[in-house]
Amino acid sequence: MGDTILEILNSQQRGNGLVYHYCSLSALVGILQTQELRMSSLYWMDDPGEMFWLAKIIRKEIQTLPHLDRHVKEFVQFLEQDDLPNIYCCSFSRHSDLLSQWFRYADEGYGFSIGFDRNLFDLGPHACGGNTAFWTDMDYSKSQQTAQAQRFVVALKNSDGGAISEMLRRMYLTLATAYKNPLFREERETRLVYRGVPTSGFDFFYRRGRDLVPYIKFPFPKEAIRQIRFGPRNKNRRNRDGVRALLQKHLYEVDQIRLTASRIPHR
Repeated sequence: MGDTILEILNSQQRGNGLVYHYCSLSALVGILQTQELRMSSLYWMDDPGEMFWLAKIIRKEIQTLPHLDRHVKEFVQFLEQDDLPNIYCCSFSRHSDLLSQWFRYADEGYGFSIGFDRNLFDLGPHACGGNTAFWTDMDYSKSQQTAQAQRFVVALKNSDGGAISEMLRRMYLTLATAYKNPLFREERETRLVYRGVPTSGFDFFYRRGRDLVPYIKFPFPKEAIRQIRFGPRNKNRRNRDGVRALLQKHLYEVDQIRLTASRIPHR
């Protein structure tokens, strides 16, 4: 069953090109200085219901069953929990120059998008302690989401509870991070996902009004950064020299990192 999860997630990968993390100037400085990315709790993402998007589709399919065995009812109760296990993720886009991303995540166009080669990330349990991490490209297709939910319900119905039901719960928690409302399709999101609290613990940072959002730190190798794009309103030429100097200070291979400007015309 674990292999099935990996097969499903791997089938959703849309190539191994660069993925782009949109951020403000202060975030860029922090990322380059620490050589770390912040992975925020999925429950504090912009769409608070996205963790339960797949659950809603699965419940709809379960309602078509003529009879619900005890373990199926218990699984429905599991889906309705508000305190599911900790899941952390860092969001990227497969598009380096997307207007909506600039204004939502990169200081209204004054920020940056950082292009990472995701193949160079260490996803092993020693990276941040505890469990392994994984990449997933978000799936926005309602038909594919429904088909996956149907396969899931068939497996649940044919099980007799016990270890299989527990495996299906873990499978759900993994798959739920990969499906999203089709209205977000234009984001072309890719996620780096980590499940559970690492042995090194987690920190907190203040974000969005009075919300205290948990996050963990995930390291990356310097050579994973391949491009830094300046936002459409980030037209200060001195910033390019400043970014180059910052890269040199922290021993990045500057000649291997493309510094490019947004192609979007904007004041």
